[in-house]
Amino acid sequence: MQIHADSFQDQCSSSESTQLRETYNLIVSSYGLQGTITPPLDDLSALSVSDYHQPGELVYAVKNIDHVRVSLYRYFASFAVRYSDGTLAYNTLPNASEQFELLPLWIDRTNDKVYCQSDNQYYLLQFDKLKGYKFSDEPQEPEQALFPYGLSIQESFDGATFEPVEMEMVDVAKFTRDDGKVIFQEVFEADLSTSCRYLKIQIEQFPTIEYIDISGISGVNEIDVSDATMVADVTCTGPQHDQYPDGGAGLPEGITEETDEEEETKQEKSSSSSSSSSTKSSAAGSEETTTIERSSSSETTTTDSNNTSTSTSYTTNQYYFILSDENSEVMQEVFEQMGIENITKEDSDTAEDTSDGDEQDTVVSVSSDVTAAAVSGQTQTLYSDAQNGNNSSNDILLYYIIFGISLLIVLRVISLVRMPRRRPSDQEDDL
Repeated sequence: MQIHADSFQDQCSSSESTQLRETYNLIVSSYGLQGTITPPLDDLSALSVSDYHQPGELVYAVKNIDHVRVSLYRYFASFAVRYSDGTLAYNTLPNASEQFELLPLWIDRTNDKVYCQSDNQYYLLQFDKLKGYKFSDEPQEPEQALFPYGLSIQESFDGATFEPVEMEMVDVAKFTRDDGKVIFQEVFEADLSTSCRYLKIQIEQFPTIEYIDISGISGVNEIDVSDATMVADVTCTGPQHDQYPDGGAGLPEGITEETDEEEETKQEKSSSSSSSSSTKSSAAGSEETTTIERSSSSETTTTDSNNTSTSTSYTTNQYYFILSDENSEVMQEVFEQMGIENITKEDSDTAEDTSDGDEQDTVVSVSSDVTAAAVSGQTQTLYSDAQNGNNSSNDILLYYIIFGISLLIVLRVISLVRMPRRRPSDQEDDL
């Protein structure tokens, strides 16, 4: 069982305690499930209460569960049958064709007496030598407070203080062993709070029963039946937000997993799809066109083992920017001045940048006579018209003129500094 899993199932095949499960007063059943059982039981593994004077307990360390289902095997049922005429019966399960209802049992823990409440009256469970198991003919008032009998499901946050939760019997079946003894399978379910960190399953078997002999004399007899009460299965389930307990993040809500074949088909469709947009402008009787074409788009999903609630999607887009010849030549000259070579090759290096918000990588591909810029998470659209082209040319020309004049001034200053100084004697000779 995984403590952080959103569900687990304990088939109760071992009484050994572990860090995730503790057992008390429970042993592996041996006799009770042996032999031929009709109809066959699905599971023969179970833990039986050892000492009937004490309840048997299973305590689980749990997390992220909100529902529990418990299956029990019993030779003494934890319910009474009331027929339509009000008659009470014990240790039987009528056919579905009969009209009846199942009533819970109650126990007085001071004397271990078991009662059934019907029409606000309590009737004591007895064993009559002539009639078998039955309830008293006359109501009997309990001596002490009564507690629900048979099963108790309890939850705790700290493992020290447990509180019982409401449960419901959802299924019951009757099986017959080869020696004629009847086995009941009872299934209970209960909802748990989100703060539940420890789960206790507590089962009990009444140790004594009032005995009435043929002469009508009553007494108390000890229950001497091996494996009278057994817990067969405990299944816990929880919210499905943690789909990968072994590591990795689950898919975001609303997204379903795709098979490899579906993912491959999706990528083929994505790589073959394309869209284009164009902006046209006209100036001085000439027309220039700037086209931005998105050639392909692929999407991948990655998971982080430390992230248990979300996944991150990375989208890769490739864009081709086709500019006019005039703009391309001007931009080419600028890049050459900056020392960038081979900018017009068909497959250029990829520019990548990652933003903290969307975590997307935008890849820009540059083709022949193409220049482009990359911005993480954004798409730059370059607009071009005749006026913008002339302004760019004028700016570059002005840059060259200023640069040339500055260079001439610097060279002139250097030449003046390096010229040798003439001595006064030389000046006199010249005179």
